[in-house]
Amino acid sequence: MTLWPCHEWAVTLARRLDVLSMTVLHTAALRALALAVVALAMQAPPAAAAEPLVIAGNYGNEAGCRTAAGGVADSEDLLMLTPREVGTYATLCSFVQLLPGGDVDLVATVTCGHEGEDLITLGMMRLRRETDRDAFTIYDEQGDSWGTVERCKAP
Repeated sequence: MTLWPCHEWAVTLARRLDVLSMTVLHTAALRALALAVVALAMQAPPAAAAEPLVIAGNYGNEAGCRTAAGGVADSEDLLMLTPREVGTYATLCSFVQLLPGGDVDLVATVTCGHEGEDLITLGMMRLRRETDRDAFTIYDEQGDSWGTVERCKAP
């Protein structure tokens, strides 16, 4: 069983109260109180964490949103972000792992295919959630921005 910080605190309190009850007060009531505190702490869920940052839906520029909706990649300025991948006209990177990187960032391990090449590359990307609008800015592992994409409108 995983002990959350509140559970560890309750166990420590119970142990201290148990030692106190055995050495000073010798009362069964205090020992029962300590056990009740531990039992309640073990049943209480951990404090609610902030909602995890996820990519809910498709994001892109005009060409990226068309492609994300099933269209053909027909524009060199294409940039799209979906829950599974990041793409441009010449590169498509699939998420291998997507982890929180703070309050507004996601860190992605990606495998990328490149137009005209058989080579598949492995890399990292940072996806920064814009705080003032429903958008992400996409950065490669060198910190260069690929651009900012906004949520695609439903067709």
